[in-house]
Amino acid sequence: MTAEVKTDGGSRMIKIGRYTAALSLTALGILLLLDHAGFLDVFAVLGAWWPAALVALGIELIVIQSIHRQEGKRVRISFGILFGALILGGFVLAAARGSNYHFSSVQEWTRGITWGLYDSDRAKHSFDKGVTSVPLPAPGTKVTVSDVNGNVTLTEGPVSEIEVEAVVYVDVSDMDRARELADRSSVRITDDDGLQIAAYVEPYGIGNLRKPRMDITVTLPQGRVPVSMEVNVGRGSVRLDQLTESSELSLDVKNGGIIGNNVGGRLRAKLLNGDIDLTGLLGDADLEIVNGDLKVRDPQAAISAQTVTGDVSVRGSAVRGDWKASSKIGDIDLAWPEGTGVTVSARTTMGDVHDSWSLDGNGNEVSGTIGDGTRKITAETHGGDISLEKLEP
Repeated sequence: MTAEVKTDGGSRMIKIGRYTAALSLTALGILLLLDHAGFLDVFAVLGAWWPAALVALGIELIVIQSIHRQEGKRVRISFGILFGALILGGFVLAAARGSNYHFSSVQEWTRGITWGLYDSDRAKHSFDKGVTSVPLPAPGTKVTVSDVNGNVTLTEGPVSEIEVEAVVYVDVSDMDRARELADRSSVRITDDDGLQIAAYVEPYGIGNLRKPRMDITVTLPQGRVPVSMEVNVGRGSVRLDQLTESSELSLDVKNGGIIGNNVGGRLRAKLLNGDIDLTGLLGDADLEIVNGDLKVRDPQAAISAQTVTGDVSVRGSAVRGDWKASSKIGDIDLAWPEGTGVTVSARTTMGDVHDSWSLDGNGNEVSGTIGDGTRKITAETHGGDISLEKLEP
């Protein structure tokens, strides 16, 4: 029921928000029950799906306005009810999970997120900043590449030093002002805690909340790729292009995606919101997503692929290392060729396992050994189906 009050002028005013508040608290209770049963991580789901509450409020506003349009009643949002529901939900969440949840993991995932308004590559003006040459550091030195707003591409090429190409996008109408902001933006090189390559953009607007975008391409010398590299991106994607000589690479992306092919060495990637699509991983890979899909083709070593809300797909012409795939809410698709020796274990809580290998088990859990069982393949999802496909050799 909506709240109806009489204004000083005698007209009736309808306050909305009760339905949204009630629905949000009900959803929170259901999520906590599922979390307690081990089906999902309530903090991860809330972090990814909280905008659904805004959608519910918008729907409630549209429906109530449509119903009372002919009655001459005004509709207003009851912020008091919504704020009360938010406080109550926070107390319930803290009481249910506050004592046993390690908030350090949340801080680790969200570290590096900054507030502001970000220009995109569709901005009114773009400026080529040219190439910045960076001498190779001493052997064993870690190289870190950082970009708050923009894409980062890593590749190898016939260069003698590390080369960084940059393009700045500024979304202001005045060309002179845009050029001034671009001139103040640059690729900054420091040697604190290893070699640091950072995309700096000059903020502008009210409170300096607007940030231009800077896309950078880092070309590494073939045959002399740094042993250890790290890439941190706030808003943008990371592209790995023919990075075959990489030894150890760590990626941390907040909002964007990770795309790559023929990546060598050990890869560790963490993504908060977006998709991962990789082909031809030459080394071991540990991939994690909170909200997004994960796709890997032809891995040449061991792989661990995990997502909270999203699908996981790993398909290879051979199994040259252990495969581990998991999702809290999403489907899992695994495919490998006949004649491969693997030990398989697959389980889903609310879904079905589709198995073309005739493994032992029932509709939602199967296991078995194929051939000599040298490699291990495990798949687990709480809310989705699992497909285990046999490929022709």
